[in-house]
Amino acid sequence: MSSPEFELLRLGVALAHCVPGAEMRISAPAKSDMSVSMSSSADMHICELRKLVVASSCPRHSDISQWIKIIEIGGSLEHCAAGTYRERGAACDQRWFATLLSPHEVVDVLRRLESRAEVDKSVKALLKPDIALGVTSVRLTAGDRSASPSIDESAQAAHGACLVSELLRCSGAPRGLPA
Repeated sequence: MSSPEFELLRLGVALAHCVPGAEMRISAPAKSDMSVSMSSSADMHICELRKLVVASSCPRHSDISQWIKIIEIGGSLEHCAAGTYRERGAACDQRWFATLLSPHEVVDVLRRLESRAEVDKSVKALLKPDIALGVTSVRLTAGDRSASPSIDESAQAAHGACLVSELLRCSGAPRGLPA
């Protein structure tokens, strides 16, 4: 079983890897702070960190989260609340989050929330699975600018419901939200 720190590292790396312009600040033993992104000016390319995290998930390798800690996720991503991020400079209002659920499980969660009117119907979801990391990054896009307050509420409801489903899965309880 993975440590909570390793799970957070997987989530952060998956999110930073799929969002253009995203940047991570990490701490590592060799340096106090390192920037990680797709930029050539970064201390480490995000793809290299992703490879290290994927390799670390193999039982033969040590858990790199013992040495590498996420300080912050930034660049084109701005933290909103409860693990959700706003993409700066996007053509339309967007929120991002990452989950350990499979894409199918995320779709089930979003459908249940929509049927309960907990997610605004004008909000569209795009799922970006990273099979190697076992993470699904989710982008929610507002149908129009007037939906900005509802996109925050929708993102927080969706992310929270995904976290509940993750906890239920870990506990061995039935998957999904109660009907």
